[in-house]
Amino acid sequence: DVKWVSPNELIKICDDGNFAGSTSSRLRRFYNCIFESAAKIKGIHHVSLIACSKSKLDEAITFYCGVLGCEIEKQWQGGVMINANNCIIEIFAKEEILPDGVIKHFAFETDNVDKCFEESVKAGCEPLVEPNDREIPTVIPTKIRMAFVRGVLGEQIEFYTQR
Repeated sequence: DVKWVSPNELIKICDDGNFAGSTSSRLRRFYNCIFESAAKIKGIHHVSLIACSKSKLDEAITFYCGVLGCEIEKQWQGGVMINANNCIIEIFAKEEILPDGVIKHFAFETDNVDKCFEESVKAGCEPLVEPNDREIPTVIPTKIRMAFVRGVLGEQIEFYTQR
């Protein structure tokens, strides 16, 4: 069978064991040489906000979904990702002494988290979270790769890709 897939889909097929082992390892080597050579930003994936309590999180969900017509994309204990069409609004309920609605960070979607992180640090950005793999505990767990730097203006920037 033949199927057109993106580079990320190809790696996912290999990671899921749906490719012959030797072919999978060769594809991963070629992928690294071809697709991971440049730090490419595909756009802003999400903006992360802090709600200072569970009730404020619920209020934000009601506002974004009920009033503005957005839909919940993913939800977990203490957090939610709301689909705002061209971007995700991620909201965490945290008992922090911060005003509600403080932007926690914004996340760039990229095919190469490691390269974006590396290039940003070389350019003088402070490394905050080294590149790592995580699983968001949604109903169907979401596997991601992410890293954080402090940008040149003091902002927190996440580099993000869904696996």
